[in-house]
Amino acid sequence: MIATRRHGLTLRKSLVTGAGVSAGAVLGLAPAASAASFAVDTTADTAATAGECTSPSSTDCSLRQAIDAANTNTDPTTIDSITFNSNVTGTITLGTELLVSEPVYVNGPGANVLTISGGGVTRMFDIDMNGANNLPIGIYRVTLSGGHIVGNGGAIYDGDGVLKVNESVLSGNSATAFGGAIFEKGDDGAHGASNIIYADTITGNTAGIEGGGIYGYASIGTLATSTVSGNHVLSPGTSGHNGAGVLSADYGYIIDSTIAGNGPAYSGAGLVVLGGMEIYNSILADNTATNFPDLAGGGGITAGFSLIENGSPIATEEGPNLVGQDPQLGPLQNNGGLTPTMRPAATSPVVDKGHSRFGRDQRLGDRRVDNPNVANAPGGDAADMGALELSLAEGPQAAVSAPPPHKKKCKKHKKKHAASAKKCKKKKKK
Repeated sequence: MIATRRHGLTLRKSLVTGAGVSAGAVLGLAPAASAASFAVDTTADTAATAGECTSPSSTDCSLRQAIDAANTNTDPTTIDSITFNSNVTGTITLGTELLVSEPVYVNGPGANVLTISGGGVTRMFDIDMNGANNLPIGIYRVTLSGGHIVGNGGAIYDGDGVLKVNESVLSGNSATAFGGAIFEKGDDGAHGASNIIYADTITGNTAGIEGGGIYGYASIGTLATSTVSGNHVLSPGTSGHNGAGVLSADYGYIIDSTIAGNGPAYSGAGLVVLGGMEIYNSILADNTATNFPDLAGGGGITAGFSLIENGSPIATEEGPNLVGQDPQLGPLQNNGGLTPTMRPAATSPVVDKGHSRFGRDQRLGDRRVDNPNVANAPGGDAADMGALELSLAEGPQAAVSAPPPHKKKCKKHKKKHAASAKKCKKKKKK
């Protein structure tokens, strides 16, 4: 059963509040009560050994063993936590996928520090819960790369969990069918709508049919403060090969995000909407498709304070939008922060034309930087559209006044004139 449509953006504002509120707390990213904590201390993909991760003297607890240990917790009110010791850096290469059947937080040390790889032969996470459970599966601060599957979900297949991916990079993953990086099935018709993809970069992933970055068979949930760029679908000239960046079959949310540079695809290389979508303070631009390259909408689309360069008509406006304009985005690169981003030029029309629901941008810097050299949008709050907020040094600068023309010549002329006058006076005295 596909999830039913949620209420409009005005109700969503009560969940996604304004400045000064931790985005992690608002989005439910902070850990719940923990039943047990397991510390991974090796990059080896060691098979499960009874008690290996629970013994205080253990020095050989692998990620696979920690996941298996967390799967034994059947308490519906608590969630286990997995951390990584300081010596665990580099790449954990998996031989087979990790089955997650109970709620757990995988707390990585940083996407630039630790990569979990499928080695080109397997996806990394298969989420298949033991019974109904509304507690989340959190994957935080890691890079997921090299995942591959014959089927759906190159890095993550979420069958029926509440998925939260935070401050991570998903790159270079592939699926022969749907969801190059993430496939959201949403079996119970609700969990997909509760997903949160926050402060992530999703890039260089490929799907054989649709959803090169993310595919939501139900809802993708909420994509917030994230960048989706450089994702692909195979056979892009063929009808039905759509959504190189994101495809969502049911109602979802795109907030404070940048979806750019994806494709080519047959339709909606940036975003395909089938069952309705609310797009807020976001950029959809520079994607490549035969039809509606940036946004292809088959359901009602509500948009506010967003730049949509070339896409389907917007059904409802929740604030002033910029349509048909170039956001002047730079390449995906390290612009500071924990994950790669696309920085708008100082002359971009998105500067100070937005209205953000968060206090931080994808770099985790201040979100509302009010540049005095550009006017805010009517009803806006000085935020820039998209995932990244320009600092005052990066944004538009005040014009520098040029010195008055011929100033030096005037001084020379006055000096010469004064000398001539002095010479004449001397002649008169004689």
